[in-house]
Amino acid sequence: MKKWMHWICGILLLLLIPAVLRAADVLPLGTRELIAEKYAGFSGVLRVWICEGWTSGESFSGWLNECFAPFERAHEGVYVEAIYVDESALATLTDSGVRPPDAILFAPGMPVDSSALAALDDMPVRSALQTCGGGLAVPVALGGYAWATDAALPADRRELAASVPDDEPYRSWPAAMLALCSVEAAEEEIVDPGIDLGLPAAADALEDGEAMIEPVTQREIAQLVRLRDQGRGTNWEIDGAAAFTDQVLLMSVVANGGERQALAEELVRHLLGEESQSALADRGMFNTIDALTGYAANSPYLPIDLALHAESLIVPPAFSNAWRAQAASALGAYLSGEGEADALLRGLFGISE
Repeated sequence: MKKWMHWICGILLLLLIPAVLRAADVLPLGTRELIAEKYAGFSGVLRVWICEGWTSGESFSGWLNECFAPFERAHEGVYVEAIYVDESALATLTDSGVRPPDAILFAPGMPVDSSALAALDDMPVRSALQTCGGGLAVPVALGGYAWATDAALPADRRELAASVPDDEPYRSWPAAMLALCSVEAAEEEIVDPGIDLGLPAAADALEDGEAMIEPVTQREIAQLVRLRDQGRGTNWEIDGAAAFTDQVLLMSVVANGGERQALAEELVRHLLGEESQSALADRGMFNTIDALTGYAANSPYLPIDLALHAESLIVPPAFSNAWRAQAASALGAYLSGEGEADALLRGLFGISE
């Protein structure tokens, strides 16, 4: 009896083999079809190339990761892949032989292949920032310039010398100094005393008592705050900020059509949302929308935030660097008494009265 049962079970297993083979042949095809339908025209990964150029003293990665996470949660199956690249990668976005990005983040004047970019319309940035990207790039974060002074000095001594830092690729100190000398509250007379600030040695100069007024950005302010928290440095304060900045993090979308491009444009809008923009205040940077970034009334960053929200804010064009070579000459003309700082700064960018 038991032997017959074994024979019967064996026959049944043999009969099941064709059905199993047919199922193995059909089911994977069905699965592949479902995946192809769900991600038609889109792989599920948005590739974002990042070339910073300037920072607040730390990378943008922390802020971007904080912003990307809720975007991914709101778009099931989508993953944002952040890839840090150098400038040369931006010059050949679509014909470099590697898979192109869906969006890029970069600083003004970087050699971007603008012919590969999609038009970005009706982005929610404030009016002073609407045109700097030429319709192909949108500012998503800013840095700024200000005067840091020794608060222990009598007010009538604040017109003493400030040093002129060396120019940098993505922080034009000559243009910034022209903007800072246009601030009525400061009324500084600048010379070059030969102090090698080096940056971030601007903060060191205040710490060591070598300087009574220094031009700084959010990067140097962060260092001064750390020194103060450690009980070091002088009793400094921020006294006037510039309605100019070339510290701009721009975002563009690569024109590839279809769902990938649409989703990349949605990511730009997400970074410009109030939640993403207010998170910049946690990292010593400034927003690009109408509302203030969110610094407290006693924050040393607030004067810069207010200046960056001025209607008269000057921001250089995204895809040109020609003005940088002229900035040092314009500053030299101001130091020689050959023009007003504000007029010379506006002249760099062809802005009339």
